Amino acid sequence: YDFGPVAWKNTLGFSRSEVSRYGTGDVTSTWLRYKTIGGSRFDSAYATWGSGTTASEGSMGDYEQSQDETTWKSILDFDPVHTGILSHVFQTGIEVLHMDAAAESTGYTTYYSPSIPNSQADRDKIPAGPGNIEGEQFAQNKTVQDAYSRSASVNSYAWFGQDTIEIGRLTLRPGLRVSHDDLTGNIDPAWRFMADLDVFDDDVVPLIGGANRYYGSQMLAYALRKNTEMHRYKRSFSGGKLGDWVYDKTTGGKNYNLDELDTPYADELMGGITLKALDTRFGMRAESRKHRDQLRTALDANGDTTLNNSGKTDYWGVTWTVERDFNTEHMGDHTVELGITRSNTKSDGTDFDSSFLNGDTGSVIEWEKVYFEGSLMPRSNLPASNYNRPWVGTLTHTARFMDDDALRWFNVLRNKGPGTDLVRTGTFTDTDGLRYDAYEARTFSDSVTVDTAVEWDALRHQDHVL
Repeated sequence: YDFGPVAWKNTLGFSRSEVSRYGTGDVTSTWLRYKTIGGSRFDSAYATWGSGTTASEGSMGDYEQSQDETTWKSILDFDPVHTGILSHVFQTGIEVLHMDAAAESTGYTTYYSPSIPNSQADRDKIPAGPGNIEGEQFAQNKTVQDAYSRSASVNSYAWFGQDTIEIGRLTLRPGLRVSHDDLTGNIDPAWRFMADLDVFDDDVVPLIGGANRYYGSQMLAYALRKNTEMHRYKRSFSGGKLGDWVYDKTTGGKNYNLDELDTPYADELMGGITLKALDTRFGMRAESRKHRDQLRTALDANGDTTLNNSGKTDYWGVTWTVERDFNTEHMGDHTVELGITRSNTKSDGTDFDSSFLNGDTGSVIEWEKVYFEGSLMPRSNLPASNYNRPWVGTLTHTARFMDDDALRWFNVLRNKGPGTDLVRTGTFTDTDGLRYDAYEARTFSDSVTVDTAVEWDALRHQDHVL
């Protein structure tokens, strides 16, 4: 809407995303493939697949997750205001978001810590049934997660404003954004500042720089994970008889006091230069981002998982680009860009509870310790993880066809150089049958990915596009 010196723009949006996993059953089991008894090897007649000493089978039931977002963005754009040698263009607006999320699981039972009795007479006394291989072995532990269904919602509000100031060849863009949500109750002010200098006032050598703060989190996802408890049971074989299941303890409780947490944020510094010569654009851009107050998990005195703001991650990167346009009479207009990035990303740890699907087995793992480089160590002593590939090269091609560029084709070829990172390789089981997450430092080789996308404006009418 145009009101003379002010233009009022409004955008309404809705999106829905779903994640699902459907299993063939609701029982998983771990068996021994073999056991050395008195110097001789006893091989399982049933668990003949896999590698190493154990073999696993089964499914963890069904899981569904959905998320709906409704957004409204309203912006006021003011006409330029001239004050002496300065020119101002003000912009202000609000953003409103309502999000609903839901998760549902059918639950499952996990049998683990398998044991094979030493004598055939004792093995013959193992009956058929869940957690048993008749006449051979049995599971000493089981964990049961009950079926559950839960939902959560959040409303967030933000105001933002900025002033684009032009002083001859220099353009400054200071701004401020203040956001609030009713899940954490936090009020988060974030500054924005950008500067652009046209060195020779001919658009040949522009310099850019900026300092910005960004807030963001996945608080709603954590709200869905609260109180996902799992019940542990144990049994033993003694006196020639397999005992009944005995309740051991309940683990996996999540005491997430979201209203006591700060909102994670990132402070960014960036600068760059572009040179236009020989119908080609040469550029270099450097960035530094410091992520602070990131969410991390820990265990309290009751064994429940809690959240805190102890996490941090540092990133720096330098990108060099070469870009050129190619215009043809009958084959469309094309833009090709070659980019090379050297970067480093280092984090003090990982949020090991950040995934719904990966987190389902958390309660059968002994949380306090991990297996790393051949020994058990406190989880908190894991070395910092380096998540980057130091060198990344990209080749980007954009093509525009038909009148008014109604048909557009986008292609990206990306080559990631080798890199080293800390990765979870599975689990380690000690002599008592307790399981721990296992990690190792792993080197990754080169990898190549190709992305392509096509956009077509099939129907245009005034401001409407299909």
